[in-house]
Amino acid sequence: MRHPRRLSPPRRFWYLALEQVVPYGFPTAKQLKNRICEALLNKHTMSLLADKLGQSREELLEFREAFWRSGTPSVDAFLEGRPEFLEVGKLAIAYCLIPFENEANLYRPSTDGDWYLHLSERLNQSFDEFENNKLSIITFNYDRSLEYYLFNSLVNWHGKSVDECIEKLAKVPIIHVYGQLGTIPYPQRGCRQYLPLGEDENNVRDALLDAAHGITLLHERASDLTEACRRLTLARRICFLGFSYHPLNLTRNWKIRTCTGGSLELLYILRSAKLSG
Repeated sequence: MRHPRRLSPPRRFWYLALEQVVPYGFPTAKQLKNRICEALLNKHTMSLLADKLGQSREELLEFREAFWRSGTPSVDAFLEGRPEFLEVGKLAIAYCLIPFENEANLYRPSTDGDWYLHLSERLNQSFDEFENNKLSIITFNYDRSLEYYLFNSLVNWHGKSVDECIEKLAKVPIIHVYGQLGTIPYPQRGCRQYLPLGEDENNVRDALLDAAHGITLLHERASDLTEACRRLTLARRICFLGFSYHPLNLTRNWKIRTCTGGSLELLYILRSAKLSG
């Protein structure tokens, strides 16, 4: 039987992917915009954000109307241009994305391109050698679905303890350049659990605040971009997976100097999540 090829061949390289999560139930930028704008017309949503989280109804509606008419599908781009809406915008993002952090969607992807399965199979051949996988991941997404998938793969494939798997997964850096839905990275101790919003209003309030505070746009902080550039500089192979080439991402200060002696390999896997073995 031919075993899957691991991501650590004799020739050392770093393999980076810009993750694509639509097959796992998450919305596109345009779909997220529609969800945000629809949610802010909902009485229950407005009651939660205004009454329970102390936001101004007027500001929420002003944000909604401005974003709806902005001419951009990207909430990131909109908030960069309208920083006065950062607080309500991040809460709206968190409210609309947390319901998609649903474990069931990860194990029944909506398309044939189950690249989480493909990646996990190649990373997990040996628990003791997991850190030898030459992989770093840069993502423009807020969700933590890939961390959740890989962590649970480690736990269930190898039967190791939670703490052992937390330590192992940390060996594969996953850099969220726009932050993530939680102030403590998943699966570290104390992080927000990978669950949709529940019925308990206090828990919902705490989950929304924690998720919103974990979102960090690039004009607020550049440290993650700096680390992303460092990883890209070290890369021998760069794989673009589901990358939409939005101008907001392309015009960043990507200070990258290749150090591979002209042997840098670029792989573009755009609309399909099918990867070869």
